[in-house]
Amino acid sequence: MRKSHFGNIAFGGYSLNILLALLSSGSGKRHPSVTEMATLGNMSPTTGLRWIEVLHDKGFIKIAHNDDDPRGKSIMLTQRGKADMDSYLGSVAKMRKLALV
Repeated sequence: MRKSHFGNIAFGGYSLNILLALLSSGSGKRHPSVTEMATLGNMSPTTGLRWIEVLHDKGFIKIAHNDDDPRGKSIMLTQRGKADMDSYLGSVAKMRKLALV
């Protein structure tokens, strides 16, 4: 099912973890930093940074300078990334006959 929504890139659990974490961060004022996402869920920082680069290159996430710290960068889902995650989770829910809130 992941392949039909994201192609081959989402077969790594880390990429899905990053997308889920960004989706759950919502549209709050503060977006997670690259460092926070790169070390998510026992990922080594280099693995996390590679996955962030892949997701960015494929158009699922965007990276912006952090307003609070000019040296830092924040990550957020693109409109495409959010739409694809919503579609994927809707398909999973339908397959499992769950109602999304």
